Amino acid sequence: MIYASGNKLYSWFYTGTSMPTTPFATVDEGTITSVEQSVDGSLLYVGVYNPAASGLKGNVYVFNMDNGSLIKKYTGVSDKPVKLFYKKK
Repeated sequence: MIYASGNKLYSWFYTGTSMPTTPFATVDEGTITSVEQSVDGSLLYVGVYNPAASGLKGNVYVFNMDNGSLIKKYTGVSDKPVKLFYKKK
């Protein structure tokens, strides 16, 4: 299970009994408002709202699900992203 708290993402495995204290990934600015995993499970799409930004305040981060590394960051793509949908090309 992937869940967000503030600007941090955590990964919890159902076999464990304690919640993780170390984040799986962290966004550099704003608050996480939505999370969506790709169909094949390899990518994690994260919607972020940054009220301090000018113009459109919503960003989308794309993380690698295996190691939590940031693959791509799209800034100023919406206002406040509350639900992410994507379409394969």
